[in-house]
Amino acid sequence: MLCLPSKKTRKAIIHLHGMTSFLWSHAGIQLVNAAFQNNLAFFPFNNRAFGAMNFIDKWNKKDFVGGTSFEKFEDCIKDIEGAIKFLRKKGFNRFILSGHSTGCQKITYYQSRKNNKAVKGLILLAPADDLNSEKKRLKNKFNKCLNLAKKLIDKRRGNSIMPKNCSKYLFSAKRYYEIFKPKSIEGNLFNYNKKLDSL
Repeated sequence: MLCLPSKKTRKAIIHLHGMTSFLWSHAGIQLVNAAFQNNLAFFPFNNRAFGAMNFIDKWNKKDFVGGTSFEKFEDCIKDIEGAIKFLRKKGFNRFILSGHSTGCQKITYYQSRKNNKAVKGLILLAPADDLNSEKKRLKNKFNKCLNLAKKLIDKRRGNSIMPKNCSKYLFSAKRYYEIFKPKSIEGNLFNYNKKLDSL
């Protein structure tokens, strides 16, 4: 949803929502007014992780299961590149990336990998420590849940949904393991128990 200020501009904020959320989340609503006050366009968009689970039928005329439960974190680069490409076609040439919750990990990961000169800044809204939050929530069950996810992947059942006593977000085993495995980039980007140097 491309939101334009009253005066013409070539600068835009690109906003990425958090886990299981969607383009017009509460964080986005708060940010659009700040964008307009600074004569910036505001572009929130649904990326491939919107909602928990979504069935999309555009690829190869087959159902495709998407949403937070099945996303591959590294694909956020493709989502952000797509948003920038779209806005360039509309005449924009300078961008600020904004992320809420997991969106913070995504924009930080993107810029660390791409070093896009057209990106002039990052806005981090509630960058969460998902790894240590999960460890605190599960306590001594954390390793058991992580091992279960790995076993399901090894049995080629990576798309199986983790049991409720492990995952409150209905993560697939693959998604769960990728976030919380040792040396996970996504899980350690904002690991506040150590120096923030995962990239």
